[in-house]
Amino acid sequence: MSDVTFGTTVGVELCLSWRPASGSEIPDNAADAGGQCYVIRAEHKGEWVPGKLVRGQACAYISFGGRELPVHSYQVLVRSCTDRFGVGFTWAPVRDGVLPQRALVAGSDRGSPLFVVRGKCNGEVCTGKAVLGHHRAYVPYGGEERALDSFEVLVFNCGSK
Repeated sequence: MSDVTFGTTVGVELCLSWRPASGSEIPDNAADAGGQCYVIRAEHKGEWVPGKLVRGQACAYISFGGRELPVHSYQVLVRSCTDRFGVGFTWAPVRDGVLPQRALVAGSDRGSPLFVVRGKCNGEVCTGKAVLGHHRAYVPYGGEERALDSFEVLVFNCGSK
């Protein structure tokens, strides 16, 4: 979401949306987290869980219950804004376990919001989830759910270019 000002008129442009995908499909304008890793979410046990899609892999992945779970049907976060007014989102570091304002909620776990995060595992960019009060992020990597102490959260960047 970006604030758009033109003269004395102020509006809001919605800059992100979820697009259904499957297999290893990466839609046009997919939100790239870096390193050919894209933000996804998939339904698991009746709730949406953020995860990752890496170019060249056969499916997307989420982490849940200590494991990395393959998902073949998912939604990809895509940029749906016009470049004229700004990107609409940015990655913000988490300090002392406090999530920044305007963090993107992409799902839930037993009613608690799950936020979109990115961090590194063995030098590779991974996207996953953060849960309020955990002070860590959780990403799918190498068959496991990995906990990260250092990570960034996807936040809406309100403000014009």
